[in-house]
Amino acid sequence: MGIIKAAEHKVKAIAVGLSTMWLRKGRAELAQFDPATLSRVLFLRPEKIGDMVISLPVFDALKARHPHIDLHLVASPRSLPLVKDDPRFEKIFVYDKRPLHVRRLAAELRAENYDCIIDMIDNDSATTLFLSQMIGREIPHIGVGKENHERYYDFNYRHPDGIGGHIIDNTMGLLVPFGVDIDKAGRYAGPFITRAAGKKADIALGDVEPGLRVGFNLSAGKPNRIWPLEKAIALAGQLAGARDDLRLVLMVTPDDRERVRPGGT
Repeated sequence: MGIIKAAEHKVKAIAVGLSTMWLRKGRAELAQFDPATLSRVLFLRPEKIGDMVISLPVFDALKARHPHIDLHLVASPRSLPLVKDDPRFEKIFVYDKRPLHVRRLAAELRAENYDCIIDMIDNDSATTLFLSQMIGREIPHIGVGKENHERYYDFNYRHPDGIGGHIIDNTMGLLVPFGVDIDKAGRYAGPFITRAAGKKADIALGDVEPGLRVGFNLSAGKPNRIWPLEKAIALAGQLAGARDDLRLVLMVTPDDRERVRPGGT
């Protein structure tokens, strides 16, 4: 974590500490609602693309169980391209950390009169805690993996073993208050791809032989999150040998091109 980011987290932690008298405490009875009475639910997911990808099964499972509920979403500028045309959502809002923007966003969201707010960040987040409290204090607040902030949520999902499961399983736990059997719900849901985006993909993959095309992303947002190349090569070998018609497509950022070329370091 960079110095600036660490300082930002520290400031937010202090802000939460100073706001304890103002923040509304969770009330367990609010989580015991009848989903049939809900019409509009807001999901808070102002994070990276990968975080949004693992959230897609939650949206599909909730829609399958309660198709009458309209889903609204708060995304980040980075994850917006993945969902901006997705018909799963009636409305999508973009979070910008600038204070004036946050105030405007909170005002817009309050005007929607949501029946429930779901904080999808699987840990304590001052950002989503404050935003959820600014939007609606009397409606149910559902969270996952909260520790120090747990007392501010009406329902907080924790993995049954008390240690914590995979982030996808934990995220699916947000559906427990809605009566969804998360053990039976699927763990994968594909993104919505527009026809125009599909055509661009076909052009980009025009030189790849027909078959099962599997994308393998070798880049990451930070150097310490990049998989060691020897492990990537080992996995690529296993994938390539799994099926005769499998076509492995390596995906990297421009800065990583030389690293993955033959003879690269």
